[in-house]
Amino acid sequence: MNLDGVEKGSKDPKLEKVGKVTIDQLRAIATEKLPDLNCSSIESAMRIIAGTAANMGIQVDPPVLEPKKKELV
Repeated sequence: MNLDGVEKGSKDPKLEKVGKVTIDQLRAIATEKLPDLNCSSIESAMRIIAGTAANMGIQVDPPVLEPKKKELV
């Protein structure tokens, strides 16, 4: 699936964002990809795809993934 105006992912995804995807677009992608993913619900598929998008430099608006919290052990 191709997003409008995005040909490939960012070289530095933390600093450079190449596009945005909405929750509705994310849900449509998750519905299409659900049979290929190792999960059973749309919500978990959306999380997997949101993680992939984040690693490509595509911003999900509003955010689906929570930032990791570092804890001292």
